[in-house]
Amino acid sequence: MQYQFITPWKLASGPAKSWAEELLQRVSRFSPAQIISPARSLDSEKLIEQFLVKECEKILQDRGLLFFLDERGQNWSSERFSDELSHCRDRGLRNVAFVFGGAYGLPAALQQFTANAKVLSLSQATMAHELSLVVLLEQVYRSETIRAKHPYHHGGASPLAATFAERSSLSRRL
Repeated sequence: MQYQFITPWKLASGPAKSWAEELLQRVSRFSPAQIISPARSLDSEKLIEQFLVKECEKILQDRGLLFFLDERGQNWSSERFSDELSHCRDRGLRNVAFVFGGAYGLPAALQQFTANAKVLSLSQATMAHELSLVVLLEQVYRSETIRAKHPYHHGGASPLAATFAERSSLSRRL
C-alpha cells in the first residue's frame, strides 16, 4: 500500500520542511510514500480546486481511498488511526491518500468524492498547513510502528492521566 499526501501548496524551506522530509523518509521504510503538490504556486481557489479534483480522481482510478483533512472531521487516537490504516491494507487498497485543502479549507467540488472517503481532524485548533502535514506524517509513521510492534509508540495513559480517569470513574459511581 502506498501513502500519498496531497497538498495544494509547496513546502517552504525551514523547520517544517526538514521535519516533513524526515518523517516521509521514516514512513517510506514501511510503505512507499510521497507528497504530491503542484509544480507551481496556485494563486486562486479555482486553481486549487482543479488541482485537488484531478488528484482525487487519480487516486480513485487506482483503487485508492481518500482521507480529507478538516477540523470538523473525526479525531482518532493513534491506536484507532493505526487500526484504520491496517484495515485499508487488509482490504488490499493500493493507495491511501490524505487530502489537504487550501487557505479556505476543502473546496465544495470535492463533495463528489465523499461517498467512500473519510474526513479526519488532527485537532480542533487551527494550525499552519505545513505543521498539519508534519503532524499527519508523524501519525502515519506512528501507525506503522504500532502495526510493526516497534517500541516507538508506548501507548496507554500516563500515570497522571490514569489517576484522573480513576477519579472520574469513582465519582460517576457515587
